[in-house]
Amino acid sequence: MSNKRKAQSTLFQSWNCEPKRQKTEENEKVSTQSNKENSSVSRKFKPEWTIKWSFVRYDVEKNAMFCKLCEKSGRNNIWTTSGCDRFKADAISKHAKTDDHLFATGAQKSSGDLDKSAAIAAEHERTAVEGLMMNIYYLAKRNKASSAIADLNKLLLHHNLTKFNSIQKGSKLMYEHHESVREMQNAMAKVVQDDLLDDIKNSAVYSIMADESTDVSTEKTLMLYVRYIKNGAPKVSFLEVVELAGDECNSENICNTILRVLEQRNLCVTNLSCITTDGASVMTGCRSGVTTLMKEKNCQLLSIHCIAHRLLSLLDKQQTTSHI
Repeated sequence: MSNKRKAQSTLFQSWNCEPKRQKTEENEKVSTQSNKENSSVSRKFKPEWTIKWSFVRYDVEKNAMFCKLCEKSGRNNIWTTSGCDRFKADAISKHAKTDDHLFATGAQKSSGDLDKSAAIAAEHERTAVEGLMMNIYYLAKRNKASSAIADLNKLLLHHNLTKFNSIQKGSKLMYEHHESVREMQNAMAKVVQDDLLDDIKNSAVYSIMADESTDVSTEKTLMLYVRYIKNGAPKVSFLEVVELAGDECNSENICNTILRVLEQRNLCVTNLSCITTDGASVMTGCRSGVTTLMKEKNCQLLSIHCIAHRLLSLLDKQQTTSHI
């Protein structure tokens, strides 16, 4: 009877414990899942990660992290496709050790080294070209033919100037062809002319010296010099040689040419204080000379007869009247 009671008691206890055990396991599962959900919801991207790991890019719309290096190198992984939504520092650290990321980092370094080498080479060539342009400018300032640039460069190479190594080709330098020289001359002329025009515009007043001529191809041209004030001192500079407007070298065409040049260079006619000419009737005629027509645009304009031409005219008259 005693054994029977013990068996019944044991069976009764097992029936009472089993539901409790099942209920406890279910509660643990629900609690674990709830903790995971709460944990995933609470984790957010931290902006300071982009400072520690500069390759990290956060996409607000996708709410995921991407790797800029892997994207640039064309890697195919979760950090380049859908993005990583595990907002944990160890997730970023693990990605930084993957083969894809290491490959992308090496490619980026190689690209940076190549860009740096190219920049250094370009800087050396730029310095050499600047030296070559200074040689061309030297010849122009001394009225020497630009064809002498090859001999001048050869002299510099003879003195072992390393500045020109990057553009040296055998015993010669690059850019010595006459077309290359002309392009450099035009580029320098533009800079020189812009500086000159700025100085003229900064001067309160300016004057011009004009003289017509005919070149070897029988084209009629007009030469213009300008006189202005810079730093309190008068300066005289060459302005331009331009073809005359019209077919004839008359006062109207010369006047139109001067006005056209001033307009193209944005020089104000009202600031023109004086015009100097050779004293020919086409220039100084009181009725229809160039100076008379110019005074219609600026009534305060002065007209000066060139002293050199006056002296030449005086000598001619002296020779013609020497018998008196």
